[in-house]
Amino acid sequence: MTPWLRHHAQSAADSLRRLGRAPLALTLNVIAVGIALALPLGGYVILENLGALAERVGTEPQLSVFFALDADKSEIDRVEAELKRASAIRAMRFVPRDEALRAIRRSEGLGEIVATLKANPLPDAFVVDLAPGEADAAEHLAATLRQMPKVARVQFDAAWARRVSGLLRLGRLAVGLLAAVLAVGLVAVTFNAVRLQILTRRDEIELAGLVGATDAYIRRPFLYQGSALGLLGGLAAAVIILGMVTLLNREVTNVAQAYGSDFRLRLLPLRDWVTMLGFSAVIGWAGAYASVSRYLHSPGRE
Repeated sequence: MTPWLRHHAQSAADSLRRLGRAPLALTLNVIAVGIALALPLGGYVILENLGALAERVGTEPQLSVFFALDADKSEIDRVEAELKRASAIRAMRFVPRDEALRAIRRSEGLGEIVATLKANPLPDAFVVDLAPGEADAAEHLAATLRQMPKVARVQFDAAWARRVSGLLRLGRLAVGLLAAVLAVGLVAVTFNAVRLQILTRRDEIELAGLVGATDAYIRRPFLYQGSALGLLGGLAAAVIILGMVTLLNREVTNVAQAYGSDFRLRLLPLRDWVTMLGFSAVIGWAGAYASVSRYLHSPGRE
């Protein structure tokens, strides 16, 4: 095990040294990988911030539950328990009928009309803010609530919620397809970069094969090289996105302040950055593996 680990460490160190010997080629390859990764990553950042903005401006769909006038506390509690179990709920608020009547009395032009009423005609109600992208779950919840005792009406704009959910799914699909297409391009970039290294080390590879080196042994340093190239490209993409968000926030802050808001573009959480770096390293590894395997099994080498 110790010689195996030692060879891995030597292969990794040797790969980094060889990358550093051609700084211009390394820089160009890292920039190419970084830009390709920054495109879908930037789209994902925009989608996440649009979702946050939608929450701030209150464009999320709402569901309102109105009770019959003779509903008692136990029936209201059962509905509340059902709402708390639902996954589509982002927040909810109970509005007692007396509070609703007081709010109407404070409304301009309605106070005198309300004063003529002999009894409160308004029902108790729950006002529920729905989570984005949960249109199906919200519609199922609305159907369940309509069947509960003493629920007079459930108001829910299912069509609007489906449109919002559809737009979010479309955006995620577009970003996913873009990432898939660019991943193929990143494999090609790494493939060519490693191929150049193979050509410069052809004699060394052939000599290693003559003394009994396995394909895995020959392939190992190039895999480290491809993974390092992918990882560096991922770091470049992170720097690009960070710079773009920083520059855009200057104008976004000015626009938000004009509307009395403190909204700013947010970066992704740490786990998303780690996932992106892992993805870029795997893409680099795949390109290197394909390049070395093609050389090792090429007919002209036999």
